[in-house]
Amino acid sequence: RICPGNLGTLTEQEFVEAYTHRSQVMKRQDEVEQKRKLNCLLLLGPAILKVDADDDRIVHMVTNLLERCAGVKLEAGDVVFANVRMDEEATKTVFVRLKDVETRMKVWSARLTARRNQLHLEEWITDYRSKLVRRCRKLKKEGFLDSVYTRAGDVYVGFQVDGEGRKLMIQSDSDIDEIEKKLDSYRRRI
Repeated sequence: RICPGNLGTLTEQEFVEAYTHRSQVMKRQDEVEQKRKLNCLLLLGPAILKVDADDDRIVHMVTNLLERCAGVKLEAGDVVFANVRMDEEATKTVFVRLKDVETRMKVWSARLTARRNQLHLEEWITDYRSKLVRRCRKLKKEGFLDSVYTRAGDVYVGFQVDGEGRKLMIQSDSDIDEIEKKLDSYRRRI
């Protein structure tokens, strides 16, 4: 109890209910934010370093880059907005908002071709989902997971149990905690 006379205090049940409600609200907010980002992509990699465009020609540069590296032909009207960003290490990233999800999926489906041509495509995901991806990639680096990827803003992991490949969608830190526990206990049995 924090205050004398029990003013401003919660019982354990009230705290759990409030925390659960808060988590549900935050999850809904994240889902709404991710829907807004669904038709956006980030372009990175060595192919970006080779191009230079001023603000007037950025859309033209993006359509040419996607056609050359990914084999996807877009019209200028398919790109609603594009912007070149530089981070602290002078790494170029091109943020692209496409006219609709269908156009975005057309580009996204060519990501392997683009990668072979040194253009990397990433989904623009919420900060929370980005945190989940970083945590999963750390587990992959440690050998716990076989793959980590996003699809339509959702985070997925792949791993092996008893020689069988499994894939799970990750929605929260508790999902990752559960996977760590299961994989750790499985590895101890081997």
